[in-house]
Amino acid sequence: MTTQRIETAFGPIEVRPGQLWSIAGSLAGFPELRHFVLLDVACHRPLVWLQAIEDPSVCFALAAPATFSLAYPPVPTEALFGTPAAETLLMLMVILERQGQGRIVPQPHRLAPLCFDLRRKRLTQWILANPRAVTTITFPVTQVPAPPLEPIAVNA
Repeated sequence: MTTQRIETAFGPIEVRPGQLWSIAGSLAGFPELRHFVLLDVACHRPLVWLQAIEDPSVCFALAAPATFSLAYPPVPTEALFGTPAAETLLMLMVILERQGQGRIVPQPHRLAPLCFDLRRKRLTQWILANPRAVTTITFPVTQVPAPPLEPIAVNA
């Protein structure tokens, strides 16, 4: 199986074709980015990283909604992807906000989650117009399972 060597925010990695994700549509503010790879940096869990292939300097932090005790309505996969998607997974883009004394606080981008079509290796951004569509989970979330996205392990 052939691999492609790409540069990432964490250094160069080898990527197999089945590890690439393509976007249906575009990410808001990044229309030139079409292909991505997911990276797992052990010391950053539960975050995973969405690395742009076209621009190695662009890498987004992602987390499962349950990480922030959030729940979403059913995903309109046919509207988002143009066809029904049998297996999908939502992930939130996370803004890593610097606060006093070098402290970094993760803030989820609640109204624009990424939807992953697990079978077709596609993703798209779901823009929610109604903030009330996102609800808070009231039970305590003690452990969030790793999403079934099969990110590439990276040493950082």
